[in-house]
Parts: sequence; C-alpha cells; structure tokens
Amino acid sequence: MSTASGHTTNSNHILAQLKQQIDALEKKVNDQDCEDDIEQCETQIKGMSDEIRALKARTGDTRASVKIRTPDTFKGERHKLEHFLSECDIYLATKAGLTEVEKVIFTGSYLRDTAATWFKPILEDWINTQGRPKVYAEVLGSYPNFKTVIRQFFGDTDRKRTLERKLASLRQTRDAAQFAAQLQQLCQELEIHDDDRKMAIFEQGLKPETQYETIKMGPYTNYSKMVEMA
Repeated sequence: MSTASGHTTNSNHILAQLKQQIDALEKKVNDQDCEDDIEQCETQIKGMSDEIRALKARTGDTRASVKIRTPDTFKGERHKLEHFLSECDIYLATKAGLTEVEKVIFTGSYLRDTAATWFKPILEDWINTQGRPKVYAEVLGSYPNFKTVIRQFFGDTDRKRTLERKLASLRQTRDAAQFAAQLQQLCQELEIHDDDRKMAIFEQGLKPETQYETIKMGPYTNYSKMVEMA
C-alpha cells in the first residue's frame, strides 16, 4: 500500500515538473523576440505532453491535464501571422486525435476582422455541404495546406528573402545539435535538400572551436554524418 502511495506521489511530482516546463516554453513562444526558437519549443512541448499522457496512463490519473493557453486572435496583420500559427501549432500538438478539418476549423475560429472575412467562404463551404466541402476541400482537408494558403494572403510578402537572410546570419550560439535543428528548419522551408550546400552552411555557422574539430574529423559524405560528429 505504501509503495503504491509513494509511486503516485512521485508521479504527481513528475507531472508538476513537466507542466512547469511547458508553461516556461509557452511563455518563451509568446515572447515576440524568440521567433528563432519557436520550432524547438514546439517540439519540446509536444514531447513533454506525450510524457504526461503516458504517465497518466500508467498511474490511472485522469484528473490532471496539460493547460496550454489558447492562441491569440489574428486580424490579418502580416507581421503577426507566423506567431499566430506557431501558437496554434503548440495548442494543437497537445490535442491528440483531432482530424485535419477540426484543426483548420479550430484555427479559423480565432480569425477576426479581415482574416475572418477571408475565412468566411471556406467555413461556409464546410457548413453548406454538411462537412463535404467542394470548393475548398484541399484547404479544409489538410492543416498544412491551410497554413500555406493563409500565408499567401496574410504572410510576409517577401518571406523567402526573409528566410534567406535568417539562414545567412544563422550562427551556433549553444550546442551544435540546436544549431543543426535551426538550420534544418530553415532548409526545409527554403526547400534546400542538397547535402553539399547544407554541409557548407553548417560548417560556416559553427563556433570556431567546434568548426575546427568537425573539419578535422572529415571529410564527410553526407550532412547527417557531419552533424553527428559536430
């Protein structure tokens, strides 16, 4: 009996710690100055949320839940779109089992003013066809597609150039793994898949001491191996 009680107490303590970490990451994402770390925060929050669900399943604790703040509304301001989408991504990452349509409708429910006017025909297509959209089926049937389309209307009109500037100025500030994750995210968005180019960018952005050791262990035949050795 005492063993079970001790196990429950320990589990509750772990749950509390995980929730505190998620709150801290959420606060970081809400800081407009932390845009470069948003993707990493999203990944960490999703991982911790998965840990909490697994822990609750093992202990039978169905009362505790992760409390993630709902996104702010979006009115169509171009400079706020990526922040809004990141908030939605984080919230949706903690809601397992949602369909693609549900994700799109949820995100659309936080649109206001010009953005809400833009979303109205998409929503009406879903309502009027009783969940079998015809005109906007591709948008409603895929959350990534929805994000692509909303970016076309409300995103940074020079997004590619903005991403290229970020990539050109990207430098390792902490460990090499975090730097590699940031680089990979930018390469994916810019559709850079060539290993030679990625290796050149990675090498250039490393701290001098890390760069020296990494080059010394080369040459490398692929980008993944170079990151592994850094």
